[in-house]
Amino acid sequence: MKRTPKVSMGMPVYNGANYLVKALDSLLSQSFTDFEIVIVDNASTDATELICKDYLGRDSRIKYFRNPSNVGAALNYQIALEKTSGEYFKWAAHDDVYDAGWLKRCVDILDSNPNVILAYTRTVFIDANDIEISRFNDPFRILEDKPYWRFRQMVVKLRWCHAIFGLMRRELPAGLKPIGNYIGSDMVYLAELALHGKFIEDESYGFHRRMHNNSSQQANRNVENLQEWYDPRTKGKLYLRHWRFLKEYALCVSRAPVSVTQKLRCWAFLLRVANWNRDKLAQEASWALGASRSDNRIQTSQPGVNPETL
Repeated sequence: MKRTPKVSMGMPVYNGANYLVKALDSLLSQSFTDFEIVIVDNASTDATELICKDYLGRDSRIKYFRNPSNVGAALNYQIALEKTSGEYFKWAAHDDVYDAGWLKRCVDILDSNPNVILAYTRTVFIDANDIEISRFNDPFRILEDKPYWRFRQMVVKLRWCHAIFGLMRRELPAGLKPIGNYIGSDMVYLAELALHGKFIEDESYGFHRRMHNNSSQQANRNVENLQEWYDPRTKGKLYLRHWRFLKEYALCVSRAPVSVTQKLRCWAFLLRVANWNRDKLAQEASWALGASRSDNRIQTSQPGVNPETL
């Protein structure tokens, strides 16, 4: 009978030959060794497939799947999750690297805290040559007992989605609605996770996030290209970002296993967010009414919130 690993790591990748070796080496060098790495190649056209097949022959913990065509980043992330089976799960990008103790620290947190559903470390930004740019620790603490406060923290303070690459309890992310095919859907995904349970950020700087010209954010500098990266099927379609965020936040609250009182507080808070963003919402509505115009691009800024102290 095949044994299920403690941890599954899903690596969705497209044309990742530039940094894939460094990413795989850092994951395979983890001091905690009871894991599998499931690579899902989104029909890469570079040397990604050759690299993956080489590693496939080196280590039995690696599995490799290749999509027959590019299905977009959002669906590829979901496929990577669905092909894993471990008790704990994490997504891993092809261009990031980790300290050797990263996985053990996160496993220890989840093992010791049954009410915590996601663990991660602080972040070091590195450049294309592995040189440190800066250090970052998230400004929120998702340790409140009340789901409303955890949700509010995520909506107000989340800007960099480092926690999406943390270690999760697999039964929760597998049961949630998949990461959406729209820009910023990872922010909504994390907000929904926060409604289910607490996050812990380990104080070590074990996650090294690479910033380079070919990353998804840098390579897709306008909203149309970035949206197409999420889902090629949406190419050319009008995208109302702020309206979509409000809708998805409201829906994830409706799905959450929390009391009616907590849901009402979340929805009331989203009404305040809508008020803070009323000018942007009105602008997007105006664009939607004039959709026959040749240029329907919208600004790429994050949905704004009131900078009040929580």
